[in-house]
Amino acid sequence: MTGDLDTPLLLARETIEGFRKDGFVRIAGALSPEMVAAYGRSITNATLRLNTDHRPLAERSTYDRAFLQVMNLWRADDAARRLVFSQRLARLAASLLEVRSVRLYHDQSLYKEPGGGITPAHADQYYWPLASDRTVTAWIPLQDVPAHMGPLAFYRGSQGEASAPRMRHGPQRPAAETPPGSRPSSTSMRSNIVRISVRSAIPSPSSRLRSRSE
Repeated sequence: MTGDLDTPLLLARETIEGFRKDGFVRIAGALSPEMVAAYGRSITNATLRLNTDHRPLAERSTYDRAFLQVMNLWRADDAARRLVFSQRLARLAASLLEVRSVRLYHDQSLYKEPGGGITPAHADQYYWPLASDRTVTAWIPLQDVPAHMGPLAFYRGSQGEASAPRMRHGPQRPAAETPPGSRPSSTSMRSNIVRISVRSAIPSPSSRLRSRSE
């Protein structure tokens, strides 16, 4: 694979403070375009190989229409393992949480299919068997994701609300078609790192498969 995943990427103090304030941050340069292309090909092949849901979209639930989801790719694919266990991603997570080290809960790939449905606004914390809210997720776009392909969106500053029971199924305020803090993703951004902020994604009317690793 192209590039060194174990060379640390130092973060500016302003980046860490912005993450603490907003609940998410975009880190340009976390992975090079060459890394994204190389690992993306392997992760895409593994996702399509391991996917077990081949039903038409019309026969699926809202959740299952949102994306194809394959968890713990590191167990089945060597390239995914190198990326998931890379020192660079681990050090980024630890720096943003302002701790000395971190532990991995899981990885997963999320692929929104052509015509795939909306990903409703939600926070993941309720679905994790963890007693602490000191968690962080690295969302890595594996391709450019323009607005018509259903890019990921964050609700800026929602990390405080996300810990409240009412936030399980999304924010208690009207959401714009493109929620606050969102914009199209590109591989030049490389990585979105989020704490427990509320997030969503619009449907994808595109004819292309949209890929992302977490």
